[in-house]
Amino acid sequence: MNLLYVVDQFPSSSEYFILNEILELQKKKCKIFILAQKKGNGLPHLVEAIGGNGNIYYKPSFFSFDAIMGHFYMMLFLKSRYVKILKELAPSYKTSYRTFLRELKVFSNVMSFSFKVRNMESKLIHAHFLSLPSSIAMGMSKVLNIPFSCSAHANDIYVANKDDLIKKANSTAFIVTCTLCNKDFLHQLLADCSKIKVSHVYHGIDLSKWVSKKRDFQTLTDKKIRILSIGRLVEKKGIVFLLQAIKILVLKGLNVKCSIIGDGPLRKQLEDFTKRNALEDNIVLHGSLPQKDIISFYGESDIFILPCVIADNGDRDGLPNVLVEALATGIPAISTSVSAITELITHEQTGILVKEKDPDQIAEAVLRLSGDPELCSYLSRNGREKVEREFQIKNSTDRLMELFNSINAA
Repeated sequence: MNLLYVVDQFPSSSEYFILNEILELQKKKCKIFILAQKKGNGLPHLVEAIGGNGNIYYKPSFFSFDAIMGHFYMMLFLKSRYVKILKELAPSYKTSYRTFLRELKVFSNVMSFSFKVRNMESKLIHAHFLSLPSSIAMGMSKVLNIPFSCSAHANDIYVANKDDLIKKANSTAFIVTCTLCNKDFLHQLLADCSKIKVSHVYHGIDLSKWVSKKRDFQTLTDKKIRILSIGRLVEKKGIVFLLQAIKILVLKGLNVKCSIIGDGPLRKQLEDFTKRNALEDNIVLHGSLPQKDIISFYGESDIFILPCVIADNGDRDGLPNVLVEALATGIPAISTSVSAITELITHEQTGILVKEKDPDQIAEAVLRLSGDPELCSYLSRNGREKVEREFQIKNSTDRLMELFNSINAA
């Protein structure tokens, strides 16, 4: 099966789940051509993993030769449909100049990408995120006369313009989303759109890469407790509350070191907090790291913490993949009950849940785990078993293939 994958940035260190999905689909003899808005920096090994640059096409600049040639060819090929599609994709030309310019850029991307793949015998266009990638996929579907589908995640659902989301949803063959919580939210949002098919498929992981390490929880109180957190440094990850909890633990005399992997707009704020409270020996911000290094951090850490919150603008996580990875490697995890996290973590069964935006509860959870090796072992064992049952990438990709094949059959 030939598939066109429309994404925002590729490769992206914060979206390994897209790469993992593509790699697994390739194992199932799918030929995937990636259409990306932006090129990720410093991750050439990820490009090589999917077969090199020959499988990826990046958006040309607006006035580049490739873009102009694409438009010229598509005008000749589409004839009157060219103007019709322009009006459908850029309807704001009479009402809002700024909105029209944004829509015009989408239209330009649609024509450039459609020109690039015009001779490919592709059966389906699949977009990751119900935001810009889906807008482009919807336009390409009109140009190429093939269906498009979409994977919906978090920000693209919870802070999206409702009318825009419904417009794209009405045009899809199906929407697949990574949590039951997201699925319920979309069903409520799209309640009047009875024909829209929304399916739920977790982001699976390859358990051969995420090995559960045997850990000695008996010695936690006798050594420096190594805490790990991974995620983009943005409001919804709640990292600021983790840092406040580390301060509380240090004041209580606990020997603790917290490693934070990831980058983002809040990095300077977090660094300033660390320096202002003289916590440089206890908190280290490593920035973004390749996955092979991240796997090592999982193996060397004692407790994983991701205290997710609902951001002021309504943005929130779906189900962070790093929590799945943590449980797969056998680390006791502490998080909150925001969004779909409870689909993975059941309190005191597969992890510890604390109140949102509550550093005192985070600190108490760390103290509890550090003094209860039996609970740590119980959570470690149950967490791994949960991932084995419900989050294996082979099972997730099998389900995705069923959805793709259902479109071909129709």
